Order: sequence, then C-alpha cells, then structure tokens
Amino acid sequence: MNKILLLCKGYYIVTLTQGQYGRFINICRNNSVKIFFVKSREDECTFLVAYSDIEVIKRVSEKGICRVKISKCQGITGIIKKYNDRMFFAIGGIIFVIMLYLMQLHMWSIEFDGNLMCRDENIIDTLKENGVYNGMPIKDIHCDEIEKLLRKEYNLITWISAEIQGTKLILHIKENEDETPDETIEEGYYDIIAAHDSVIKDMVTISGTPEIIPGKVVKKGDVLVRGELDIYNDNLEVQAVHDVIPKAYINGEYCYNYDEYMKDFSENVSSKDILYDKYNHFLFKLKEKGIQIIQKDVKIEKADHGYRIHGNIKVYGEIGIKRKKLASDREDIIQDECN
Repeated sequence: MNKILLLCKGYYIVTLTQGQYGRFINICRNNSVKIFFVKSREDECTFLVAYSDIEVIKRVSEKGICRVKISKCQGITGIIKKYNDRMFFAIGGIIFVIMLYLMQLHMWSIEFDGNLMCRDENIIDTLKENGVYNGMPIKDIHCDEIEKLLRKEYNLITWISAEIQGTKLILHIKENEDETPDETIEEGYYDIIAAHDSVIKDMVTISGTPEIIPGKVVKKGDVLVRGELDIYNDNLEVQAVHDVIPKAYINGEYCYNYDEYMKDFSENVSSKDILYDKYNHFLFKLKEKGIQIIQKDVKIEKADHGYRIHGNIKVYGEIGIKRKKLASDREDIIQDECN
C-alpha cells in the first residue's frame, strides 16, 4: 500500500554513507518525515521518502552527520518533472483528439444529387427554417422527416432519399420531368421565350438551340431556346436548319410587383387582415406552382380610408414558355434553306 502511495505522490531514494545513519534517521523522523523501506548494510543505508519531504532531508544533510546521496524523483511526479517541457504539447494533442471526436458527432455539410430545377440554396434555407442546419448533432437528424418535409414543400420533387455519410447529409433527389402533352404542338413551330424579365440561373437544354447562357439578363419575350437544330458543313457554316420541338429546363430569378388596395368596409371592420390573407394566399399559390420565394420586400400602409399592400417579391423558378413562330419567321427559314 505504501509503495502505491509513493508511486502516486512521487518519491526519492536516499542513500547514506560514512556517518551515523541512525542519528540521521531519528532527526528526520523528529521533523515529521516519513521514511519507508529502510535497508542497512555495513557501508551504506538506503530508504525512501515522499516528494513532499525531500526539502527536510536536504536541510538535515547540511549538518554533516553523514554523506547523503539523493536520486532523481521517481513515480508520477518524477515523470511530470521529466517531461515538463513537453507537457503542453501532450495536453494539446489530447485536446485535439477530443475535439476531433466531438466534431464527428455533428453534421457539417449538405450535398445534393439529381436536383436541376430546385436550387440548393433554397432547399438549405427550407431545412434551416425547420431546424436542420450545418453543425447540428447527427443524433438529432431524422432522414424520414427530412424526406417528408421536402416532398411537401417542393412539388417538383417526386422522389427523395436522405442519408448520413460521416459528417455529411446527402440528399438524392428525382424531379418531375414529365410534361403535360400538348396535342397541337406538332401543328406549328415553336421557340421557348422568357415569361419574365429575369436573370438566368440554371439551364439544361434537351432539344433545340440555346440562345442564352446562365448569368445572362433577359427581357420578357426574349428567345431562350430556338425550336431549330442547325446543321453545319465542314467549314462550320450553317448548311441546313431542321425543325425540332424545343425542350429545356430554364430557371431564373425575377420579381413580382405586388400591389393591391382595399377600402375599409366600415368604421369597425378593417381591410388590413383581409389584404394580409390575400397576400399569404398569393404566396401559397406561388409555392404550389414550384416557385421558390427568395426575398420579400412588401409593406402595408394606411391609404384613402383603407389599406394598400405593395412591394416586390423576388422568386426563383421556371421562366421558359413556348411561343409559336410567326409565319414570316417560318418563310425566312425556308428561304435560307433554298439559298
């Protein structure tokens, strides 16, 4: 038991030679020094003392009773003293390992696979509003609830699978690529044009010839994808133009200018709440169409015995619509092919 205590507290090996060993030990004991494991021989005497008592041993040795030799400190205290200069490095390494372990218990990134029409940023904002964010504990992430949430919020998503890999949340998404068949589409020739003044953000052309690239600002009515396929010769000159049915997924950012006024019905009934309800219904209809709301800058004001709600709503969504070519456009194409 004493050996275990000495190992924990730290101890010194004291060797006495050439003198009165018994007197030295008695003086030490009279000064409340605990001496352990005394071994006496003809020419020397050794014993152990605790780390806390070594100063008393040194003072007694100065009396010249005998020659005293003190070893280096042993036990845990000796190890600490030996590696004192490296202690902070060791502590830093331990803290690093603990922090690395704690970080592995959290989700630090969200990755997407398969989404073309739904923007990553909007999905991330939706998740954040519902308590799913970078840095949250992995144990609090429920993949089934995330799948139900995104299917409910985004009509374009027909299938989604969420999984945790390491510290990443990966969302595998399949969007609705089916279009309502248009029985009259074969009767004429079409282009895809811009339905709004907007900034093109994403574009995937299935058929037709694209006229714009992502990042370009377009005006309402601008041609985005021509319903034609240019055939080039060896000199990279247009040799022929073939008509095709254009198909593309084109998403952009644009603004709705919302402005509505309503007069109060009476002195006791305000139109303010009704306007709010109509405004919220308008936002709901946008989401139903798969349009994602980015920013709302709308305010309601008292005006002319009623209320007016107005402002801009910045959104992200599909901006391409089909427009039948004019007969004159078609004649120009035929003339070019004849030449």
